Amino acid sequence: MPEGYFHGVKHTFIDDGTRPITTQSDESIYLACEAPNANANLFPVGATTLIAGNQDDKMIAGLGLGSDAPQWIDGIFDQVNAKVFLHRLPEGADAAETISNTIGGIDPDTNKRHGLQAAYDVKQRFGIDPSIFIAPGVSQNTAVATEMAAISKKLAAGFIIDGPNGQVDDAIAYRGNFDEQHGLLIDPYVTVWDAEADGEISEPSSARAAGIVAATPWWESASSRVMRGITGAARDIDYRGDGSSRAELLNQNGIATVVRHPKGGYKLLGGRSLSTDPKFTFFKRSRVMNVFARTIVDQMQWTVDKNITRRYFEMVADSMNKWIRREVSLEHIAGGRCWVEPGLNTAESMEGGDAFFDYDFVEYGEAERVTFRAHINNGYLAGIVPV
Repeated sequence: MPEGYFHGVKHTFIDDGTRPITTQSDESIYLACEAPNANANLFPVGATTLIAGNQDDKMIAGLGLGSDAPQWIDGIFDQVNAKVFLHRLPEGADAAETISNTIGGIDPDTNKRHGLQAAYDVKQRFGIDPSIFIAPGVSQNTAVATEMAAISKKLAAGFIIDGPNGQVDDAIAYRGNFDEQHGLLIDPYVTVWDAEADGEISEPSSARAAGIVAATPWWESASSRVMRGITGAARDIDYRGDGSSRAELLNQNGIATVVRHPKGGYKLLGGRSLSTDPKFTFFKRSRVMNVFARTIVDQMQWTVDKNITRRYFEMVADSMNKWIRREVSLEHIAGGRCWVEPGLNTAESMEGGDAFFDYDFVEYGEAERVTFRAHINNGYLAGIVPV
């Protein structure tokens, strides 16, 4: 109310000071796939449904048996307990129609998004955006993979695609179709035991790789993590660590793979992204950037429509710096800071409603190559002879 005369004691609340920032690091997976035997009431065709985790028995059972969808969910939950947004695709009459259904679009009659495009509506319905995209069985198609890349970039998410499951040269050739810092390519497929078939089958690796990425802290590499629930790789991939193995050839070309590790267990090997920019060689950097982007967009909404005052600049920058210092103290990142750039925050820009804040950071490097250098030092012999 307007200021006016009063005779007595007045109290007012000063709404300034810094705000705490909570890192938005929860990983959730968007899975686009057909589910022909699913319960239509739980999983309507063309709709996105939340499977809340590996204890969501009703939803998991609702997928039915005898199709790929339960395999993908099982593969994810073998690695991690995470939210999965399953978008049920209509069954395609052939491979081409399945690809089109997966890419999706907007229904001209209902204005509803479908396919991968429906990911844009996930936050409105469920409160969070998916952070990892997969489409097992079709992501080895360039059209699907590039659509995943486009959507994940807009949503500050990552995407994981499968290779062609052929020879090493085939995987390297497919890798050449992409220059995407948010993407991870894995080849070949893996083998698993199918209880319905009473035997081994091969399946795309991307669902299990997504589970591993979701289980890995955002400040660490997903490479060299155990891939659970498999009996092996669908193609022999040797790994020796001397630069001459198939696994290292794939990794060198930006392709993750699955190996029987010399110290035991089958592991995801390779942490390089699909980017050709040396600054974004490693997939982990994009994960860190995405967590920062999601956190700032979610946690800094309070800064909108405030008066742009000196104190406003101070409290926003201070809030950011307190958060960054905490991440540094936890050794999630190596360093960073936020500041106000005078050259951007001009009188004209502020009058027009713009306020700019710059920040920088760097995460820790990951030890892809570890070298031990041996030195012969005969000085240690000098004290052997008694005096």
